[in-house]
Amino acid sequence: MAKELPPFAPTMLPDLRRIYRAYPAQEIRNLTIEIEHYRRLVKELDGCYEVVQQAWNDLHGGHLIGLYFMQQAIYRERERLRSAGP
Repeated sequence: MAKELPPFAPTMLPDLRRIYRAYPAQEIRNLTIEIEHYRRLVKELDGCYEVVQQAWNDLHGGHLIGLYFMQQAIYRERERLRSAGP
């Protein structure tokens, strides 16, 4: 299992944009784009969760435990970003 990361404040989009402009090194720019890419992916997965859970409910009722864990991970990330936002 991967070692847990230490606590840290998320870097918000305005800061990512500032970093992207301030540091022209391609590695830095790639990292800033990668962060935004993963945030958009989490948002997309959250939408997928809703669709799959609704289909499961329609067919069988109840919750799928794997989807529940995925929902919790997405929720934690969304709250982490929200708590650091403007």
